[in-house]
Amino acid sequence: MLKDDKNKDYRDQIYFALADVALRDRDTLSAIHYLRQSVSSSVNNNYQLATSALTVADLYFNMPIYDSAQAYYDTAMTSLPKDYPDYTTIEHKTRVLTDLVDNLIVIQHEDSLQRLVSMTNQSATR
Repeated sequence: MLKDDKNKDYRDQIYFALADVALRDRDTLSAIHYLRQSVSSSVNNNYQLATSALTVADLYFNMPIYDSAQAYYDTAMTSLPKDYPDYTTIEHKTRVLTDLVDNLIVIQHEDSLQRLVSMTNQSATR
């Protein structure tokens, strides 16, 4: 179905259906793969884009892989209509995760710098 040109406009929905099957089979990694494909192949269907992005974001959030979760929540927010169920909750979660990921990046950067400085100090004392 995916290779058939007549289904080109429906690839996002096909990938979402494959992800749904994978989730029912408790195959989270395959589900994530299909959901990411659904997001990237979505062209004209903002509702499908948002639904796929939210689903993969929730999976990443529960793993917890917060940087990936934040990226997909952010993608979903660009396509979600304001009347989407739990819109304000999703918007709040996206903002909080964005702050968290920004802080995690700073921490990782600082840790790397401190490791580098400690290596330089150890070399200088030898």
